[in-house]
Amino acid sequence: SFVIGNDVLNGAHPIWAEDENGTKIPLNIYGSDLHINGKSVQGQIDSNKSNIKNLGEGVAGSTALTAALSALPQTSKESKLSCGVGTGAYSSRYAVGFGCASKVNKRVDINAGGSYVFGGSKSYGGGTLDSGVVKAGFVFKLGELNKPTQISMKDKKVMATKIGTLTDKNEKLQNKVSTLMARLERLEKIASRDIKSKDLALIKN
Repeated sequence: SFVIGNDVLNGAHPIWAEDENGTKIPLNIYGSDLHINGKSVQGQIDSNKSNIKNLGEGVAGSTALTAALSALPQTSKESKLSCGVGTGAYSSRYAVGFGCASKVNKRVDINAGGSYVFGGSKSYGGGTLDSGVVKAGFVFKLGELNKPTQISMKDKKVMATKIGTLTDKNEKLQNKVSTLMARLERLEKIASRDIKSKDLALIKN
């Protein structure tokens, strides 16, 4: 049975259900919808469940977007302009990003890019988590700059000449070693024949 309490608790009458023994049991709304202030309780529960699910998917998509952005180039080192493509994945949400970094001068670098998550944006009731994001950054180098060591074309030619000379010398040394080894083998053969001749002479005597 449905019971409405006579006492007022916290400004309201408590309600509950009882069985035939007067024991409190769960209150089951069957065959109709329970409304509070004109709003369906079950509808609100279903809406909250859907919003929570969409929010979770949106957070996963945001994580994938961030991962894709993190894979993009931040600074350009060897060239004045560098571009790249990045990908990100998290909890079955996948994103792809594209961005570029440019060296404005010796002390300033800029980078910009964006990423897009597949599956579209997700609405969670009070707002929407979009499917795309963009970013821009600036790098300012302070203090003394360390100049990279670069080899000039003249130095490269000098080094190439030295390497060629060393290669020629190495080949000549190898040829000399081969010649000396051949002579050594011949001397060993001659010495071996002399020893055998002496041994035969001793046997005959």
